Amino acid sequence: MIHTALHRWPPRPHLLASLLNACLPPSARQMTTSAIYGQPLTPAALADEKGNTAVVSAAASPAWLERLLRPLCSAMGCSAGFSSRPLIGQQLRQVVVPHSLSLAWRLGSAAARAQHAKQDAPAAIADAGGGRVLFLGKVVDVLRRTTGGFARGALTMEGSGAWAGRTLRIEFQNENLLAYEGPGERLLATVPDLICCVEAENGQPVATEEQRFGLRVAVLGLPAHPLLTTPEALEVVGPAAFGYSKVRYTQLAQYLQPQPIPGTPRPTGGVE
Repeated sequence: MIHTALHRWPPRPHLLASLLNACLPPSARQMTTSAIYGQPLTPAALADEKGNTAVVSAAASPAWLERLLRPLCSAMGCSAGFSSRPLIGQQLRQVVVPHSLSLAWRLGSAAARAQHAKQDAPAAIADAGGGRVLFLGKVVDVLRRTTGGFARGALTMEGSGAWAGRTLRIEFQNENLLAYEGPGERLLATVPDLICCVEAENGQPVATEEQRFGLRVAVLGLPAHPLLTTPEALEVVGPAAFGYSKVRYTQLAQYLQPQPIPGTPRPTGGVE
């Protein structure tokens, strides 16, 4: 998730919001809401801890910026800092996903409260995010490869509890893209909705690179913000953008705007 924060000292009005409120490859700049809705990304810069720096003054499109910088990021060890053209307040109000930090805070708080009360943490997280538990079971197979700077692959799970006798297959590219339940390969969720894996016992997040045989995992589905489900957004962040041209996006659930974190000032202009 890319968070935008503007701070001054002494304290002034500030912005805490997101340009990528979905489970999408973190360096896919053409998939940010600013790029989707026509805001320029250049000039842009990429840098690593070794002192290497690259600046792109102009690019033909956001997708071209990604093509130019992706090989550099791979050469830097697949870990680099990125900065793009700043946006003014009026532009940000049009393209950012508001209350994204509040949502993250509420999901973590729900997990912490459930753990303390010895309740079902995955269910509490799903409820706090306006989604649902898609599957519960054990990881039985993980296929992973790195191509083009992305970690691509699939994992297979065998169900337990209410999901006993069923299987789940998740395909991922750095982040989870599609979730199919078997037998029958029934599509449960797809990008841009969030497909989140957490430890079944405590709700701790499990990234794609952390998946391993024997891990007990709950798979949660959380709805994407409406800015990511418009026709123009789905061209960039929908299943077809990842090569799944025959998969049609179906909204998992209605998105509910998170309430601001208690005790923080109410934002003006509709952006937190």
